[in-house]
Amino acid sequence: MIKKLWQEHKGLLFMAIICLIIVFAVYGIAYLYNGNILTNIWIDFFTTVAIGYIVNFVFFLTQVIIPERKREVQSYSTIENLVKSLAGKVSNLIIEFDSCIDVKENNRLVLLNRSIFCILYHECDDNLGWGEEFDIFEEIDARIEAILRITDMITSSALFQYNNIELIKLIANLQQNDFLRNINKLIEFHKTISSDIVSEGIYNDYIKLKEVSTDLARYAQVQPFKLKIMNDKEKNEYLEQRKNKALEIKGAKNIDKNGIPRICVSIYNE
Repeated sequence: MIKKLWQEHKGLLFMAIICLIIVFAVYGIAYLYNGNILTNIWIDFFTTVAIGYIVNFVFFLTQVIIPERKREVQSYSTIENLVKSLAGKVSNLIIEFDSCIDVKENNRLVLLNRSIFCILYHECDDNLGWGEEFDIFEEIDARIEAILRITDMITSSALFQYNNIELIKLIANLQQNDFLRNINKLIEFHKTISSDIVSEGIYNDYIKLKEVSTDLARYAQVQPFKLKIMNDKEKNEYLEQRKNKALEIKGAKNIDKNGIPRICVSIYNE
């Protein structure tokens, strides 16, 4: 609550502190001078104003800020899982995209890898992660569509408008960012990316998308995945496990778009 006051009502909180200082200072001086100083009309006036401000501040705190904070918490609980899912999908898209395409400051797009075998992991996972095959031309469309769909689900919630202003701004910044739409069009029409393809403003849009992703993950308290390109041993292990798991597709909970269960893979040092 104090954090919310400081972020959204700095001036109000600052004035309340000043008024408290005035009240304590005046009554402290009055005590030292046996109360005679309160006969001064200006001191009495400022004391009255300060006390009045404090009374109104307490009223604002109890009747506006606290109920508003309670409503925010209740409203966020209805979309929390969606926000966490969105934060994870945006973060994963970025780290996989970075492994396939380099976005230059001059707005040129350079293809690094068309497809990769990678491991998504958290530092706390004790050398284990999820194996995944990512093809930039085959996967990007579905990834972006999922991000936009979840974003629409969040904003279409009747309670979304009552959430914290920080979250509302983050979702708005994500919606207004043109990178996802532009990169999808480039891949759709060109079917290849080289240093000869330029898209005006795409570098700045991508940097802003990364900033939104970082802030969204922090807000949702989601630990972003890290990515490691598989070495030969990891790749062979992953393909062998995927082959064996192909018979266990029915009822699997973690399935990729090809119907293959996501597989936990050991991370080996090079």
